[in-house]
Amino acid sequence: MSIKNSKEIEEMFVLRDHLKIGEYVDALDTVRDWKVGQIIDVHKSKKHVQIHFDGWNSKWDVWYKVTSYKLAPFRKLTSGYTGMKSKALRTNWKLSRKKLNEIKKLMETITESNFNFESLQWTPYRITQEIRGRIFICIDAI
Repeated sequence: MSIKNSKEIEEMFVLRDHLKIGEYVDALDTVRDWKVGQIIDVHKSKKHVQIHFDGWNSKWDVWYKVTSYKLAPFRKLTSGYTGMKSKALRTNWKLSRKKLNEIKKLMETITESNFNFESLQWTPYRITQEIRGRIFICIDAI
C-alpha cells in the first residue's frame, strides 16, 4: 500500500502517536478482512504493537509494526461488530464494578456537557475511542 496524499500521511502520524495499550484500531486480520482490534501490548522499542481482535480467541492476536498498512485509525475501515458471528469470544473483556463505574462516569461527563465535545476539549480521535470504542463494546458485551 502506498501513501497517496498528505491526508493519509497525517493519519499515519496521528495513529502512530496514539498507539498505546487499551486503544482501539482497525486492523487487517490473517484472512485480509478489516476487524476491530485493541492494542494489548507495545514492544519496548515502541516500533511494534500487539493487536487482539475483538470477539476472537487470543490465538489470532498479532504483532504489527506501528507503520504497517495493516493498521488504520479506529472505525476508518470497519463498522458494527466484526468478531465471530456464531459465538463472540471476549476473553480479554471482564465486566467489573470498576469498569461499569468508568463507563458511568464517562457517560455522565458526556451528558453533562450536553454532548458539546468542544467544551470537553476532546479531539475527534478521543470521541471515537470513547463512544464507538469503550462505551459501545461495554454495552455490546453485557
